[in-house]
Amino acid sequence: LIPCLAAGLAPAADFEADVRPIFEAKCNGCHGANPQARLDLRTQAAALHGGQSGPAIHPGDAARSLLLDKIVTRQMPPGKVAKLSD
Repeated sequence: LIPCLAAGLAPAADFEADVRPIFEAKCNGCHGANPQARLDLRTQAAALHGGQSGPAIHPGDAARSLLLDKIVTRQMPPGKVAKLSD
């Protein structure tokens, strides 16, 4: 998924089936009910809305997606949580 997004390709993905399980496992500890930096990743609408730094996802423009940048550069998830695989 990350290589496709980084290349600017839009793979067919369903938020509920494909994305939400990843967010629940890796992100919602910090970006769930009490979202850090006001970035709530529990729903597609909330994820697209973004947080304190503005939109975290720019559909169709991976280069502008802060969330993708944080994942690809291994800044997120932070700490001892296992990073997302390529």
